[in-house]
Amino acid sequence: MPTFIEHEAQAASNLAFVDEIFKLSDNNGLRFPDWYATVCFYTAVHVIEAEIYQMATVYYNFNGKPMALTGKIRHSSDFKLFLGRTTLPTSPHFYRRLVVDDSRNGFTTDVSAAYNSLYEYSCKARYECFKKCHKNVRRSKEALDKIVAFHKSKFQSALP
Repeated sequence: MPTFIEHEAQAASNLAFVDEIFKLSDNNGLRFPDWYATVCFYTAVHVIEAEIYQMATVYYNFNGKPMALTGKIRHSSDFKLFLGRTTLPTSPHFYRRLVVDDSRNGFTTDVSAAYNSLYEYSCKARYECFKKCHKNVRRSKEALDKIVAFHKSKFQSALP
């Protein structure tokens, strides 16, 4: 799995791409709002994964049951390795959202809301084929900015 530095480097590259996509705007708005929302989300994924990589203990709450894994999780995909045979989903997206939503991990409610909004915008862009929803472009950037600012407040970051 990628390291903290590798996740930050990917996030920085993605942020540069977000800026380039935005430059393709014309007077009618952004030409590629679906890709803009998607890249904003995957940029946030790398920022959150960098955070998870640094956690000694990862907390999550499932079905009202608080749980913790200490010294085992370096990436959201690691959950399936440590939970064994289970009826729980195996998607890293599922576990990443559980981690972000658990305040014991240090994420604020603003960061949690921003990440979950980006997830939703990205799903709409990828699976519902939204092409003309420019309000989600602005919202995607605002959500991503909150997540990046939060991360930079905790770490000496390579993010712009």
